[in-house]
Amino acid sequence: KQLYNKRWFKVFGGACVVVILFFLLLPFGVKYYLSDWLVKNGADQATIGSFWYNPLTSRLTLEGLDVQKDGKSLLSNSKIELDFGLFSLFKKDILLQRAIYKDLSIDLEQYADGKWRFATYTASGEKSATVEVSEEKAASVWAFRAEEAVFSNCTVTLKMVGFDLRLDIDDAEIKRFTTRDGQPSGTFSFKGKVNQAPVQLQLDTVQITPELRLGGKIVVADFKLNDL
Repeated sequence: KQLYNKRWFKVFGGACVVVILFFLLLPFGVKYYLSDWLVKNGADQATIGSFWYNPLTSRLTLEGLDVQKDGKSLLSNSKIELDFGLFSLFKKDILLQRAIYKDLSIDLEQYADGKWRFATYTASGEKSATVEVSEEKAASVWAFRAEEAVFSNCTVTLKMVGFDLRLDIDDAEIKRFTTRDGQPSGTFSFKGKVNQAPVQLQLDTVQITPELRLGGKIVVADFKLNDL
């Protein structure tokens, strides 16, 4: 009996076709769902150029995003590329091996009632209850790690009551950022503008647990603190 006539071969071949079609069609489904979700949560219009996910390399790519409200673009990018480390999940680490953010622009605002608006999405301003965690439990909780994140030509606009901030990022890079205690310190470099004032950072120590520690060089020119 020929191999292709055997039942197990047909079942195996059919399963392979289904899996391949699933991963080929998944980006289109996610693209449609994300656009629809953005429109249902405040956007007048949401456009996504392309969305791809490679299950073999755990790489996610999002290009050509443009989210608008009242004729103004509140969230856009030309390229976001994220490489995840799936095997780190077994160690309760959410690992971002490498991230690239290119031409990203986002508008943020906090209203007087405490609610936050992220681009077109508005989140509740209710305060969450404080939960005390024991040292034993803290050692076993999930942690986030970012081995490398690169930003180029990005803009962040923040509005609060009596406070406006515009952050223009020419180039920025963060390495070995982690929320896991006992890990080596990360580094952070930044070149750009804060409210149109040139700022450069070169931090060789970035640590947030068990306490916040920052160390390095800061170069600021024509920065007016009274404007903050």
